[in-house]
Amino acid sequence: MGWLDNSTNNIILDAVLTDYGRQALSRNDGSFRIAKFSLGDDEVNYGIITKYGRTVGREKIEKNTPIFEAFTNQNIGLKYRMISAPRPFTFLPQITLVPTSQTSVQLSTSGDKISSFVKLEQRPTGGETTVDADLVETNFDVYVNDLFLQIENQSASGTPDSNKIAKYVIRVSNGTTIPTLEFRLKVKPLRAETFTTYGITVSSKKIITTIVKVVGRSSGAVVEIPVTIESTTS
Repeated sequence: MGWLDNSTNNIILDAVLTDYGRQALSRNDGSFRIAKFSLGDDEVNYGIITKYGRTVGREKIEKNTPIFEAFTNQNIGLKYRMISAPRPFTFLPQITLVPTSQTSVQLSTSGDKISSFVKLEQRPTGGETTVDADLVETNFDVYVNDLFLQIENQSASGTPDSNKIAKYVIRVSNGTTIPTLEFRLKVKPLRAETFTTYGITVSSKKIITTIVKVVGRSSGAVVEIPVTIESTTS
């Protein structure tokens, strides 16, 4: 759903079914039910608040922010969803890779780098010492490109979408002190043709780059982890 125009003080909505929604509706068996909805603020640049302050910044966001039209692709239709919490809070927690010096994951098609252990923690921000109880994560959604990667000892939630993105729902390993997410990312068996189609050549080596996205179910916090896969065959 998207806001098309409010210049005349009339709220005009552009609501469309996503590809998945149309697929569900096409079953025509009475199973299609709209049970809940979610809102997002994908268009908003909150750096404007930092630059101009809350009062002026809010006014600039409300008057000058261009609004997206509705997307039929569910993967990009709501990237940054808004959340609800019974108590007011000032700072959202963040999800960070551990160790914090790690910014990406490097893998290869064979050898000891065919898989890699990934650890993330949910940490408070803004000088807070703890994460608000309403925002503490118990499960994370992990999105990986099913063409290249899988998560060991985990089953994907449903089938990959039209963009070959598979979703895994993984429970935290420590939900009482610091919510911690741990999983092992593994390269799928890849043929040379896959690197020809999706890879690039760097220093005579074939490399595929992709992204693993982790989303907190309670806080909505998102972290995107760059992943490179190197071909060990010529």
